[in-house]
Amino acid sequence: MASSNAPIRPIVLPGRMITRHAWSRHPLECTWYLYFLDGSCQSLPWEERLDKVAAVYSLEQFGVLFRSMKEPSTLKIGTDYYFFKQGILPKWDHEENRNGGRWIIPLEDNRRQLDSLWLRLLMSAVGNWYGELSSYICGFVVNVRRRKSKLCVWTKNGANKEKTMQIGQAIKGHLEIDLAFTYEMHEDCEMNKPVDQKIKYIM
Repeated sequence: MASSNAPIRPIVLPGRMITRHAWSRHPLECTWYLYFLDGSCQSLPWEERLDKVAAVYSLEQFGVLFRSMKEPSTLKIGTDYYFFKQGILPKWDHEENRNGGRWIIPLEDNRRQLDSLWLRLLMSAVGNWYGELSSYICGFVVNVRRRKSKLCVWTKNGANKEKTMQIGQAIKGHLEIDLAFTYEMHEDCEMNKPVDQKIKYIM
């Protein structure tokens, strides 16, 4: 399982040298970590398939990261990207996530839309588009699946309906989509409740 102290793989762009100063001209409000979950090794435990790829602490570094990472539509079925704040692991039982949940945006088999909306979610994170609501957001996820991929936004304190709904409205506005999506508490997912019983809020 990737931990906050695990080594981070460097991002290498052939023929280009980038100094640390150049990477740090526009620092972010907080550092974000990109994780990659390999979809080609389903026989291995989840923790062994999760890999911490990079830390992102400036707009310049985000640009380098995004240009070097594969778009979700090109990944193998079963693969996930997680983009989480420093100190928060992409696990339901992590302290920051334990009382929270996730907004789930299901997407039909539309590769172009999957890639463009994932980029907008990442931009909303590094650009701090959520204002004071950012303190309630833990991370962003894309799950690449055969029939229906999905984007997710993990938040703290899912019982706080007012803030959770405000975040959902902000997501809808930032993504500029006219789709219905739902919110689930992590504890309900962990208990493996039926789908209709897991829905807490609808946007």
